Amino acid sequence: MINEIIENIDVNAPYFALSNMSLQADEVRAELCREQPMYSELGCMSAAETGRHLAILGSCALAGTNPKKKTHYYLAHRARLKMHPENKSNDVQGLYAVAQSTGFTKRQGEACSVLFDSDDRAMATLETSYHVIEAPSFARIFGHKSVTNPKSESNPYTQEFELDVASIGGGKLSATLGPIDVQQCNGHFDSIPCLPVAILMHALSRAAALVLSDVVGQDVKHFLEEATITADNLAFPGDVINIEASHLGGEGNTHSFLCEAKDVEGNLYGSLNATLRAEPDL
Repeated sequence: MINEIIENIDVNAPYFALSNMSLQADEVRAELCREQPMYSELGCMSAAETGRHLAILGSCALAGTNPKKKTHYYLAHRARLKMHPENKSNDVQGLYAVAQSTGFTKRQGEACSVLFDSDDRAMATLETSYHVIEAPSFARIFGHKSVTNPKSESNPYTQEFELDVASIGGGKLSATLGPIDVQQCNGHFDSIPCLPVAILMHALSRAAALVLSDVVGQDVKHFLEEATITADNLAFPGDVINIEASHLGGEGNTHSFLCEAKDVEGNLYGSLNATLRAEPDL
């Protein structure tokens, strides 16, 4: 059953990095570990990588619920991430997650996923809404974007996707990401590679952190407390992504940001509305 679920979401290694998956009642459970660098972020793993693993596990829960046991694409398009206060240490070990389908129709799905440490403390919660698209429909919509993706053992998700910062100051940042290389989409998806939403959110989160340091006036560690995520369009190999991050205001050490990713024509790929807490004494 688990192997069938994994095959039916068409998300593969290295982007798929869950292990020891099991199905318990109406929940899917898996173990996971951190891959991406933390840089200035506090926590057992970055908020964006947390979102990556929890969203994938949520899609597995939906695939288990889906009465049609064949390949579907579960595209996250709205999500709310809550990082719990206990999750401020970078040394947490023994991470696992559970996910449950909370709603399913022919074209939409919802799931709730929770990250735990080895002491069963909740580290993060992700509530995600997905577009559910059958494989033939996905190929019909996006087939013109298909490119050859040579098999590679490289794992781009163990490193940061570098931002080319054009300007920063006055609570604002402007930067670009790309052109996106096909190898940066490894495992997502093999037939029609596109940039994972979680990697785009990693770039937006990094942009918010750079603006935070600029606003505070020094390099600071930070903890991302919560975020609202939207993903409106997919980015494909060759695309250049324009990123804008703005400081919306702050109270004490807590600051809010709006970060947006757009194509060269100004169409929105996605956005991140996040609350970061600066930890200047660490």
